Amino acid sequence: MALPFSHRSDSFMTDFQAVRRQLCKLVNAEQVEILMGSGTLASDAIAGQLALLCQPGLVLVSGEFGRRLIENANGAKLFFHILEIPEGQAFQPADLEQELKAHPDIAWIWGTHCETSTGVLNDLEMYKAVCDGRGVKLCMDCISSIGTVPVDLAGVYLASGTSGKGLGAASGLAMVFHNHDFEPAPDDLPCCLDLGRYQAAQGIPFTVQPSLVHGLQTALQAHDWNERFEDVRDWSKSIRRKLAEIDAPILAPDSCAMPAVVTIALPALHSSEAIGDTLKDHGVHISYRNNYLLERNWIQASMMGPEHHRPAEKFVRLLKKELAR
Repeated sequence: MALPFSHRSDSFMTDFQAVRRQLCKLVNAEQVEILMGSGTLASDAIAGQLALLCQPGLVLVSGEFGRRLIENANGAKLFFHILEIPEGQAFQPADLEQELKAHPDIAWIWGTHCETSTGVLNDLEMYKAVCDGRGVKLCMDCISSIGTVPVDLAGVYLASGTSGKGLGAASGLAMVFHNHDFEPAPDDLPCCLDLGRYQAAQGIPFTVQPSLVHGLQTALQAHDWNERFEDVRDWSKSIRRKLAEIDAPILAPDSCAMPAVVTIALPALHSSEAIGDTLKDHGVHISYRNNYLLERNWIQASMMGPEHHRPAEKFVRLLKKELAR
């Protein structure tokens, strides 16, 4: 039996730093801190850093995961405004400009790159341009976009990621990308959220699970990422075309569609839970059991995780049959 790796061993430290470099190269960020936990922990760590600024901000909401950022911000006792648009839409430059004009004290903006609940991909480059023009710090939830679409975090203040979702490794590692240095804040932040402590300890101030790190390393090395992004785009075009052919009510328009996720807003006469159960019984696994999906009678098909190909034909054929009932 192989002996377990120590997270303090020289060999593991070499692998850990290699993973950090690979992650930064993938998203064009200068640095990344890796925490043991879910993407929510990464958001809490971002909220902690924003709390240190002692300045008001703006949280962007267009779906369930934008609303979760409000919870992260409230938990850190941040002062912030909220800009909310209807679900299924993407933010436009005028939306942000109007809010920044109305509240010139806004020092940071925090929103989702991919609003996973609705299948919308917001324009990261637009966000960066607006924030740069106003001297506002931009923070992004990139948990579902990293590994599924090209992500360029140059100029972004803080961004969250996770080992699951698009990167296709096991869940359990949270990431915060940054392009500036942190200072430890032991008097102001809980230990596990103090990103300055991580940076000061070369990324490992506390125990980290080597098996999760090595699993992430394997996932990062397994892909030609340009091919991966092209596969996701091709899957998106195919499944959206097939769904349109059966008049399935896709929530996000093509203009702002997230390639890796398609959300279908079922009419009231159909049950998302019943259709999801039926598809599962036929070997087609979709997302439908999350509370926010059940509440809205939505179902989702996605291309995340380690699977390289997700054939759309069977899903669409079965869905067409269910919608005809």
